[in-house]
Amino acid sequence: MDDRRRLHPVLIGGILLVLITGFFRYSGWDREPGPDGTGSIRKVAISGSFDYHQGPMSASLKLIEETSDSTTYHLTLKDSLKPADTISAFYSHPRNGPPAPLVILFPALGGKTGGLPYFTTYLKRKGFACLRLERKEKILIASRGLEHIREAIHREVVQASRLIDWAGTRQEVDTTRVAVLGISMGALTASLAAATEERIGSAVLILGGGDLPRILLDSEKGTIRSFRTTLMRQNGWSRRELLTRARQTLREVDPLYYASGLDPDRTMMVEAVFDKVIPAASRYVLWSRAGRPPRILLPLGHLSTIFLAPYIRWKVFRFLRSSLLPSPARTGPTRAKAMAGPPSSIPSP
Repeated sequence: MDDRRRLHPVLIGGILLVLITGFFRYSGWDREPGPDGTGSIRKVAISGSFDYHQGPMSASLKLIEETSDSTTYHLTLKDSLKPADTISAFYSHPRNGPPAPLVILFPALGGKTGGLPYFTTYLKRKGFACLRLERKEKILIASRGLEHIREAIHREVVQASRLIDWAGTRQEVDTTRVAVLGISMGALTASLAAATEERIGSAVLILGGGDLPRILLDSEKGTIRSFRTTLMRQNGWSRRELLTRARQTLREVDPLYYASGLDPDRTMMVEAVFDKVIPAASRYVLWSRAGRPPRILLPLGHLSTIFLAPYIRWKVFRFLRSSLLPSPARTGPTRAKAMAGPPSSIPSP
């Protein structure tokens, strides 16, 4: 009897291991062949709505931490012509070695770190320079409506480009090798930046999705649910009216319309199968329109993915290490070339 009792935990552990490893899989290797028969991305012209004023900026660096192998600063960038346009970020870089590839990290919905320092601490030790963007203002403010969401997302995508501009002045950074990483809401803005900024070669999208209006309508996250309820009450909208208004207002900042600008060979997605914050349909449609890049499916919810943070971080590092190797300049859709505007087709409500 004692032997049987000792076997029970072993059997249960073995069953759980099999179930979990069954979910830890990459999918997306069955992409349809491109014009060259290799499954390569089909490039299309997309919107140039993220163009920005490239005026001079003044930079201020405040030392936060200095170790034997890395240095961390708080960075403040101010536009000389538009002083109100201030960008704040934490900047880390290795102290030794050749110019480092750059990773720009986008914050989650609340603007908090959302686990990003966990990645930057690791990546800077592995030879990456990191710029972790700070968001000073909330994205969801019911009194300011859907227009504020559009403006806030647009501003954050442009800020990523300004950070690359600044990083190009630093001799310790190699801006020919740039990636973006975002978690949750940060994954949405990271996907926009990767799809429209010609200097970004790789993207890591953790717990993200597309079809932003649908996320606003169906997400079970308390903050989004409260915003949705208040907005509908203030304007006398039904759920269908909210969805229609959101599609009209947010089209220019919806990752769904720019997904074809993502390179599936240089994009990695991490999803939680039981995620109630980002609906399953929103996750799937972004992955599909992005060319079905490799993705990791975790048998967890949105917040419980924290229990597998070491595994996710390891996979992210391996992906970035391989995707940021020196390569020819990207020839895909860029802001300079993108003049066609977002597709006119809109998913039906």
